[in-house]
Amino acid sequence: MYVMETSSTKRVLGWTMPSSETHYPEQFMGYNGNLYQKRQRKIAFMFCGKRRGVAIDVGANIGLWSRAMCDHFEHVELFEPDQLNRQCLTDNLAHKYHNHTIHPCGLYSESRSATLYGTTDSCGNKSIHPDAGTVETTCELRTLDEFEYPSVDFIKIDTQGTELEILLGAVDTIKRCEPIVCVEVTPSVRDHQEERDINDYFDSVGYEAVGGWKKDK
Repeated sequence: MYVMETSSTKRVLGWTMPSSETHYPEQFMGYNGNLYQKRQRKIAFMFCGKRRGVAIDVGANIGLWSRAMCDHFEHVELFEPDQLNRQCLTDNLAHKYHNHTIHPCGLYSESRSATLYGTTDSCGNKSIHPDAGTVETTCELRTLDEFEYPSVDFIKIDTQGTELEILLGAVDTIKRCEPIVCVEVTPSVRDHQEERDINDYFDSVGYEAVGGWKKDK
């Protein structure tokens, strides 16, 4: 494995990531990072059929889903609240993809400032819940409904325990646009939300579960 490193980021198998990141290099061993969670993406995109206009990546991180979404949709709206992750995301999309907009904020059920918690060894575990780690940064949160998108075909949400809160701030968008929604439900954050709560939410907006793979429903 060859790594090009700066003071804050490094390049591993074609991906820019924080220099302290260890999770992704371990996951990438033996194959290109483009295959990371490929099965989840393939299943999720399958349900979109020919609806390939606007997609939204909530918790875009360094772009592991974002690249594939840019390949499959006309335009992708990316939400990533962490500044260093956003720097990596920008670099990972800059050379090939131009059909995207990166928003320097996270999403939630209300607009407010927040503290992000995490660890130094994994940039994918950032959360506004203090039990996510001891490394703290600040961020801004908004609701998806504030953006008043006229058309949305697909939404992916992976935010380490705030998925339900984000959905609560997206009720109008989901009812109006009727997108396919892919939500990660992580057992480690069930103190903050239960899978049944997410199921109850989707029942309330007239949705049903149609498939998934591992944590992605």
